[in-house]
Amino acid sequence: MKAKILVVDDEPINVRLITEILTADYEIIEASGGKEAIEKMISEKPDIVLLDIMMPEINGYEVCKKIKQNELTRFTPVVMVTALSESEDKVLAIEAGADDFLTKPINFIELITRVKSLLRGKHFYDQLIESRERIAQQNEALQKARDELEVRVRERTAELTKANEALECSNEFSKTANIKLKKADEIKTQFLSVVSHELRTPLTPIKAQLQMILAGYFGELTEKQKKSLDMIMRNTLRQDRLVGDILDISKLEAGEMKFMMTRSNLNEVIVNAVETMIPLANPKNVILTLKQDIIPEILLDKDRITQVIVNLINNALKFTDSGGTIDVELSGAKDCAIIKVKDTGIGIKKEDQERLFRPFVQVDSSYGRKYEGSGLGLAISKGIITFHGGKIWIESEEGKGSTFQFTIPYIYENKDEKVKVNLFE
Repeated sequence: MKAKILVVDDEPINVRLITEILTADYEIIEASGGKEAIEKMISEKPDIVLLDIMMPEINGYEVCKKIKQNELTRFTPVVMVTALSESEDKVLAIEAGADDFLTKPINFIELITRVKSLLRGKHFYDQLIESRERIAQQNEALQKARDELEVRVRERTAELTKANEALECSNEFSKTANIKLKKADEIKTQFLSVVSHELRTPLTPIKAQLQMILAGYFGELTEKQKKSLDMIMRNTLRQDRLVGDILDISKLEAGEMKFMMTRSNLNEVIVNAVETMIPLANPKNVILTLKQDIIPEILLDKDRITQVIVNLINNALKFTDSGGTIDVELSGAKDCAIIKVKDTGIGIKKEDQERLFRPFVQVDSSYGRKYEGSGLGLAISKGIITFHGGKIWIESEEGKGSTFQFTIPYIYENKDEKVKVNLFE
């Protein structure tokens, strides 16, 4: 389909000359005055306007202002065409909102070049707007799916809690209740796995498109457009992390999480993890330190243990204000290594500590509003440490900070490749 060019000039000979030059490649729409031009902007929706300045009734400056003030036409490129050549005229054209300026007699090679350049820019802009609208719709659908998922998980968690309470109240129906609870767990795990996979599938092309747009693949972005796309990218990555956490939870409970157990240097693992988090601590003005004993090589999954350490440090950063400290310590006991992450943050109430390692648990509703989080990180960490044969716990006092600790045995005794972990216990 040919691009539409609206030619506005009260001199028919000027319109005819421009039409003869451009009609082979473009659809030409003619207007002999400002009023007619404004009407055809709405009815014909041209892709670009060639606008004479000196016209009766309404001059080109006023027509340009009306085009740029209209919500439907303000992004249409306008080229002012005039016999006037004073620099003041160009200033007035720019103030009116013109995108370019041509002086009569028109150099038609220059005219064709300007038109092609502006149409190319408009094409890139239209693509950007289309991409933003598509991404916005996809984000809306993802958010809706996430909200539905969270509601269903909460409902399922509530059902499981009621089932556990019923077991405690009556031994007579314990066998039946256990069967139902096991079935509910299987349904929940399958539900989480399937829904999480379906949520992650559209995220990959969304991230790829965003990266291409931000890299300028579809044209140069304004600062405002870049900020908007950066915000969309941050929320897309946040959504991706949430889906990843939900997948980890479902794999742990189904016994399908894969562990690559190799004899590894735990000192090296913890150093790498701490160095990864220092760039996040510095902007918050939080001091992150590491103290460690030399530990013999241990059979473990380096990536999963790194995931636990990073999660605990990230948790500490979230609840530690500017000027605070986070101390990471690796020490050796008789039969295991002990890792501690101690912060000077807000601390956690005693009654909240016992349920802290359950999925989707936030320590307090008010914290949940102030500090972002899905309530899955600590549950995943518990599952990973449990697989390694270790333990994880917290020591905390409200208002005086928290210390998260976990152990890794020197001797790995789990011989099974798959181990189911009940994270709701």
